Amino acid sequence: MKKVVVIIMVVMFLSCEKGIHKTYTKTSKAKDFTEMSSQISDEDKNLLEKYIEDKESKNEVLEGTIYAQLLKEAKDKEAKIQEELVLIKEREERQKREKEKAEKKKLESEAIAAILCNKKWKIKEYALQLEIQENSTENIELAQKVLDRAMFIKDSKLAYSIVYDDNKTYVRGKVDERVTKFFNGNNKNWKQYYEDGTYVEKSGNIEEKGTWEVVNSEMIKELRPAESNIRIRRKKYTYVKIKELNNNVFQFFEGETAMYNSEVDFNTVVLMTAK
Repeated sequence: MKKVVVIIMVVMFLSCEKGIHKTYTKTSKAKDFTEMSSQISDEDKNLLEKYIEDKESKNEVLEGTIYAQLLKEAKDKEAKIQEELVLIKEREERQKREKEKAEKKKLESEAIAAILCNKKWKIKEYALQLEIQENSTENIELAQKVLDRAMFIKDSKLAYSIVYDDNKTYVRGKVDERVTKFFNGNNKNWKQYYEDGTYVEKSGNIEEKGTWEVVNSEMIKELRPAESNIRIRRKKYTYVKIKELNNNVFQFFEGETAMYNSEVDFNTVVLMTAK
């Protein structure tokens, strides 16, 4: 009697299983999918159907697996595919941005090189400047003292002025004509940039070579000789901020923040003209 009851319960249990809750059987697949229409969305049903068809085409064993489990596998696979597509799209967009950035830099380099290169530039004006946070008498006097100490030519006096540039306030000390002539070597000293990314700088009998590259439309970076006799304040890399550049004039700032501390903007300001 008990055995009969158990068999009846098993039959009743199995008969309650429909569609998504049934075990995959190829012969009843069509019926099972019809039953699933009221249990899962059309999207899930289509996904499951394609997943099973793919498995069947590869002769993979599906017997004994519940449709719900197969649907989970199908969703996991689809999620992984979508994740990979997102990564591919992100990579393509990153490559596109990098390409656009490289093209932009190339155009900027060509535009700067077209004006800067193959001319001999000589110094017309030279100045030192120090940023101040507030335009007060105390700050101006302190900045002037700092710039006086930074001036490395004996008996030279700086002509001071207040300059506003890029939302910053500077105390600028311009060197006198005697020092300018000294830098120019009576118009014998010069600097020449070349399109291959090199430059030559001549000072008296000394001729030094270095390299240069464009950072952006307003900045170039120079790699100078480690033991330069021309540059008083030697730095491996020097960033040159272009303030004006045309066929006859090249004015720029050379940052020297390392002389004091990273929060103080100290620059040499150079105005060069083409020979």
